[in-house]
Amino acid sequence: MAQISFEEGYFIKDSGQKTECLIKNNDWKSNPREFQYRLVDSDKTNSISIRELKEFGVYNTSKYIKSEVNIDKSTDDTNKLTDNKEPEFEINEVFLRVLVEGKISLYEYTNGNSQRFFYGSENKEIQPLVYKRYKLSSNKVTTNSSYKKQLWDALRCDGKPLDGVQDVSYNRKELVDLFKKYNACVNSGYIEFYKKRNKVTTSLNIRSGINSTALEIYRAAQSFKNVDFGTKLSLRLGAEVEFLLPFNANKWAVISEIAYFKYSGDEELDTAARGAKIDFNSIEIPIGVRHYFYLSNNSSLFLNASIIFNLSSSEILYENADSLTIQQSNSLAFGLGYRHKRYALEFRNGLKRTVVPHFESSLGTMSLIFGYTLF
Repeated sequence: MAQISFEEGYFIKDSGQKTECLIKNNDWKSNPREFQYRLVDSDKTNSISIRELKEFGVYNTSKYIKSEVNIDKSTDDTNKLTDNKEPEFEINEVFLRVLVEGKISLYEYTNGNSQRFFYGSENKEIQPLVYKRYKLSSNKVTTNSSYKKQLWDALRCDGKPLDGVQDVSYNRKELVDLFKKYNACVNSGYIEFYKKRNKVTTSLNIRSGINSTALEIYRAAQSFKNVDFGTKLSLRLGAEVEFLLPFNANKWAVISEIAYFKYSGDEELDTAARGAKIDFNSIEIPIGVRHYFYLSNNSSLFLNASIIFNLSSSEILYENADSLTIQQSNSLAFGLGYRHKRYALEFRNGLKRTVVPHFESSLGTMSLIFGYTLF
């Protein structure tokens, strides 16, 4: 499992002073405006921002340069597109990520879900490659693909436009390949900083443990059915699929689990109902997100937040009254855990949920879960 670490790098201040250091490589999904670093002979962590720098990089991985560029602020949300085909430029001072550095270089700026590409050479200002989706009519969306004309004019080899310019898509991989092809064609040495992100990593985990579950129901109009079954301990058996996301150094994951547990109770009542009994069988399907805090190469802390879909089938049986049906209802759960290599331990708190219609009922579960990663 990858983790965020301090890696060999450098930064150059506006004054031109270059400092060798160790940079906290966050594998940034969005272009950063600041970062943390340590001097080579120090354990002290410092922060430095775009206000002081003109360039920084992590050796053999990434390079960023400060530039004042036109950034298209147009939305790419299909539901919010307008009929304006022209980009909505704003001048911003940002760190551009260098993808290909050569006679003509390719740059990228990402902010959230917005991804823009730029190009430039030593003798010219960095320019945006124009691409914008807009509405042609109420039910038709088209694109302003001016970037193809820009590349047609700029990327010329032996006096001719570079082959493939008109077919290149506005995405990182195809643009990187095109700029590499151009710089090779004009015999310009180039450096490729772009590397393909790892794909989503999938793992299967056994997730078994102990549940502490409490159930209580109350209704003033039928007080003879009021019952508190108390807190019971039971085993839970489960399996989890984890999808580790390929950005931010694998700190985020989507999790999906299926688990089974049983809750049983038998209470005597001082009412006309005389006694109540429950055998509650539940299949839970938590779906949520997990965030890792890496401590070393082999260990980490993590936090979970999940919505739990409950598939249950049970009744509360009374000795001298009609039974009550336990309904299926969803709930939220939050967990805190520790992972070491293939082993994990998690404490999870499931928020109370209503399980009996028309009654003030609450079913709450706290779990101690032991995990083992199969692959």
